[in-house]
Amino acid sequence: MGKRVVVVGVPGVGKTTVVGEAVRLLRGAGREAEVAVFGTFMLEEASKMGVGHRDDMRRLPIEAQRELQSRAAKMIARIPAEVVFVDTHAFIRTPSGLWPGLPRHVLEELQPHLFVVVEAAPDEILSRRSRDAGRRRDLVDARGVEEELSMTRAFIAAASVLTGAPTLTVMNREGRAGEAAQRIVEAIGGL
Repeated sequence: MGKRVVVVGVPGVGKTTVVGEAVRLLRGAGREAEVAVFGTFMLEEASKMGVGHRDDMRRLPIEAQRELQSRAAKMIARIPAEVVFVDTHAFIRTPSGLWPGLPRHVLEELQPHLFVVVEAAPDEILSRRSRDAGRRRDLVDARGVEEELSMTRAFIAAASVLTGAPTLTVMNREGRAGEAAQRIVEAIGGL
């Protein structure tokens, strides 16, 4: 099994862009790297239940979400690449409260080698969210984004304790995703 690098960040932080840059850097160095967007795997399974949009999954009953998480984790764990980036969220906002994006059963399937928390300034995150018309996000202000960042750190700290995998935090400043990606590639080299 290859290395599993779980990359999390709040919506609009630019984690998908950073992951794409890290994959490009690794492939440029002759390494095999793939991206598994956890929500896409979940949506593939949820579509069998009649769910048509990824943002509607978080409104499903918790047990249905748990089952979707399990199925997605099992599929991702079978990806044979040297480095697999798991692009996901540390938590999901549901009508019942914050649901862990990486509960124990998911962590046991994925067996991560590294957690990466992608962060950015709250004003940058809000700006990016405003430009993403394809998503149905909850409206929050800068204070709400700061709370989301704080909760992400807390959820990932718990996941790190459960797995023993280290956690790296990188800043994705506007127009500088390559720098964050380079830091991630350097960390992978040390695993």
